[in-house]
Amino acid sequence: MKKIKSTHKWSTIFSFVKILSNILIGVILIIVIHSPLQNYLSDHQVVNPTNRDFIIIAIFLFLAIFVTVLHILVLNRFYDSLSTFFYILKELDTVVTLRDANYLKILFEPAYMKENKWISMQNIKSLPKNLRRKTILDTAKKIYDKQVDIKKVGENIKDE
Repeated sequence: MKKIKSTHKWSTIFSFVKILSNILIGVILIIVIHSPLQNYLSDHQVVNPTNRDFIIIAIFLFLAIFVTVLHILVLNRFYDSLSTFFYILKELDTVVTLRDANYLKILFEPAYMKENKWISMQNIKSLPKNLRRKTILDTAKKIYDKQVDIKKVGENIKDE
């Protein structure tokens, strides 16, 4: 099965933002950790490191890894929600909340898609504006509940 790399321009934009954000967090961590670690090592003239020295270095490394993982788990997911939010708002001309966008990532973000299948939502534009949000949310709910064949979702939107 072919893996989808990008689904829409907002996904592409926020993929780039995620990469820049990851690089930036890495640079910030290096700067923040380097200075105190360098000061500690120079003050203690660590030629023959003791257990205490290893513990201090391990704490710094743990903090760096913890911040990086936290960044990846929290901020990157937020970027995915933001990407979905802008896609629905601008491309499908439908008003949703960020909470809705987080729920709807299954339809629009490659990392969350079931079976790596892009579901065309262009039929949403043909619906009256007051029905669009509900239709998109219902479609996502059906996928979460596994009540629908993903291959047929995009075709059936207009019928609902």
